[in-house]
Amino acid sequence: MVPSTTVHPCLLVSEILVNIFAEVNERDEEEAARTLAALCRTCRAFREPAMKVLWAHLGTLVPLIRCIPCVKTIKNKGKSQDDLPTLVSLQSSLISLGVS
Repeated sequence: MVPSTTVHPCLLVSEILVNIFAEVNERDEEEAARTLAALCRTCRAFREPAMKVLWAHLGTLVPLIRCIPCVKTIKNKGKSQDDLPTLVSLQSSLISLGVS
């Protein structure tokens, strides 16, 4: 038997997918983010609804700040990756660009 390559029509309704993905988002924050990111890459029908849920519930501003091209991620020993140095890096990058 050849597997079907078409998506069931109910999975093409964005509102249904958003509700399903919102349930995924109720898990542990890090696990939910990884799962939603994987759903974004699964198929075109899942991308937009999964992105909507993924970006709707940010635990910190760090993922948003990382979207800015001049931000460098600084890893400190013994500290989490989501610490203040990312913001300090942004500030120093803006200063070096002459933006105040």
